Amino acid sequence: KIPTGEVVASSCDECQTLVQRFIEASKDPAKMAALKAILSEMCHGHHYSMECRLVVSKLDFFIAKLMPYLQDSRAF
Repeated sequence: KIPTGEVVASSCDECQTLVQRFIEASKDPAKMAALKAILSEMCHGHHYSMECRLVVSKLDFFIAKLMPYLQDSRAF
């Protein structure tokens, strides 16, 4: 595939881009529901299935708590 977006110059730039995309997705209920569905499917078949499903079900809570730290992707 040929990237159609901006070219990422370094891993730091890529990390900042991913953090920004995560912030934007967290504000969209449909995207959050899709993310939870995908992550919950990944919880099956290992010893920590119950803990994994619990973390996925509380994803909104964790994101809300992390949001103050994610607001400035260059602060890392």
